[in-house]
Amino acid sequence: MIGAPAQGAAGGALTAVGSWSPPTSTVAANVNGYIVSALRMAADGTTIVGAPIVNPVGAGIRTATFTLAAGSYRFEVVATNRFGSSVPSARSALMSPR
Repeated sequence: MIGAPAQGAAGGALTAVGSWSPPTSTVAANVNGYIVSALRMAADGTTIVGAPIVNPVGAGIRTATFTLAAGSYRFEVVATNRFGSSVPSARSALMSPR
């Protein structure tokens, strides 16, 4: 489950942080990594604009930091294991990097 995104430090690069909790099923022990995506959204907040910005991280990681262009974003995360990838999480709340 993806958590609430957070803005980066004021006055720095345009950054945002996505965080999540691991899957709760018994398959969670088999997770070997996550793919976190920052999705740039149109003004309606639901339509994706352009290609997602992806950040693959290891199984023990629970946050991903992105340097992003100005705009509005949502995040989603996919768990991976030796069998493939999970379905994407629900998207995070809409946020803008700072």
